[in-house]
Formats: sequence, C-alpha cells, structure tokens
Amino acid sequence: RQVELATIDSIVDGIHRSRALGVLQHTVAGKANVAELLGKALMDPDVSVRGAVATGLGRVGGDRALVWLGQALADSDGEVRRHAASALVSMKNGKAFAVIVEALGNPHPDVRCSAAQALGAVGGDKVLAPLKKAAADADAKVRSAALATLALVTQGREVGVNPLGKDGSETAFELFEKAMADSDARVRSRAISGVERE
Repeated sequence: RQVELATIDSIVDGIHRSRALGVLQHTVAGKANVAELLGKALMDPDVSVRGAVATGLGRVGGDRALVWLGQALADSDGEVRRHAASALVSMKNGKAFAVIVEALGNPHPDVRCSAAQALGAVGGDKVLAPLKKAAADADAKVRSAALATLALVTQGREVGVNPLGKDGSETAFELFEKAMADSDARVRSRAISGVERE
C-alpha cells in the first residue's frame, strides 16, 4: 500500500509526522520516490520531523537522497545538521563524502562546523586535506572543530610524520603547532589537545 504526502500533511503532531515518515520508507515503491517524498518533508517547521527525515534519507540512499541530505546539512538547526551528517556518513560512498566536503564551503560557519565534525566519522586519509583546509577557516568555531576532528582522525598515528594532503607540505603536528598561535583560545586549546594525542 502506498502512503500519500497528503497523509503526512493531515497529521498535525510532530511526533506523529516523524512516525509517518518512518512508515513511508517501507511503503512507497522505489528509492527515488521515497527520497522525493521525504525530501519535501524537510520543509516541515518541526525540528524533530526534519531530523527524522534526514535519518530516513540516509536509510533510503540513492542520488536523490544525497541531494536532499546536502540541503539538510545546511539546515538552520544544529540537531538536523547532525542527523544529516550522520546519515551521509552511514551511506559510505564517495558521493556522500563529496557532499560533506562541499559543505565545508557553505557561507554559514555552523554548517562548515557540522561538515568538519562529520569528516571525523568518515575517517581515513581522504579526510586529511579537507580538514587541513577547514583548520584555516576564517571562523574560529570552524577552525576549532577541524582541529578537534583532525586530532581524532590522527590519534595513534605519528602526526609528525604523516603529511596532510597530497602535496605532503605539512604534517598534522606542524598544523597543530601553528594553531597554538591562533588568536582564539578555543583553537589554541584544540591544537594543544592534538599535540597531546601524538
């Protein structure tokens, strides 16, 4: 049986809408159709519904879900961005990684912060160059988030040896060392934590 979008619109309580969205994931045929239906629900005024939509899009997967999750990653609410980032990470594909990296260029610092934090869950060497770039962001919150994530990703590695990025021009240790002179105390603190993890 197929659930119509009108059914969701007729339910006024946010919790019921969240449950209805969960049902949609299992009842509507085709990932693209489900992704479109869920994506339209990202406009819901209720934060819990938008968070549930982002989670559902991660479960549905597919290219349309990636497009909608990219939009959810730029949501005004931090909890929705967290759900979107988690959903993208759970998709475990190169396109999802690209959506997260693209969000590092968003004009809003909170979105860039969420993207930098999501890279920590992705892990691996491919996140090093984007984190290096984020560590030089104009916003101190983004720099701090990037350094905290870089510290997690490089934990247990020889950060003074492994280069960041393909050019090998800078190591994590050198990046942490440079950040210890940052004008923002949060950034300096994250840099110190990064050095301590070596």
